[in-house]
Amino acid sequence: MRLFIAIEFSPELREEIQRWMRSLADEIPDPEHRLRWVKDEQLHLTLKFLGEVREDQLKPLSQVLRERTRDHMSFSLSAARVGHFGGRVVWLGLETGLDNVASLAKSIEEGCASIGFTLENRRFHPHITLARSKVNPGTIRLANLPLHLRQKSFPPFRVTSISLIQSTLSARGSLYETLERFPLS
Repeated sequence: MRLFIAIEFSPELREEIQRWMRSLADEIPDPEHRLRWVKDEQLHLTLKFLGEVREDQLKPLSQVLRERTRDHMSFSLSAARVGHFGGRVVWLGLETGLDNVASLAKSIEEGCASIGFTLENRRFHPHITLARSKVNPGTIRLANLPLHLRQKSFPPFRVTSISLIQSTLSARGSLYETLERFPLS
């Protein structure tokens, strides 16, 4: 099964981001429709992508996540400002809570490594993926966006848990199912 660890958002926050994303999509030129915008129910902040995980790895993984979340207090997080990675991924960054998210992600990374998962070799860059393209559409020009879209800020929300999520690839795109939630202290 294909798994990742993430911070999930409330339905209200996902709905607010989705409304803003529609305006954003209207302003980013994409004449060949290469950008695939994330659906409301798929909005999240990934802390660690695990990839394919065997059934026998689930119990030790749950144990590590339970232990690691005990070491972290709940915290406030807010999202703001749109950006992109190389023209292939459009994302929403974080305004507050960066240190907490980075600390939590590092703890999870180390815990997963202790039970045999591969350490990530890229620097952690917390973000919320909004759209992606398999090929560089060459059309993402964020500097031309109206300021109210480019610098949009969302109200803070409380992060009280992390989730282990299964991603199943289908003809309609990825389908997510939360397998387990792990409360923070």
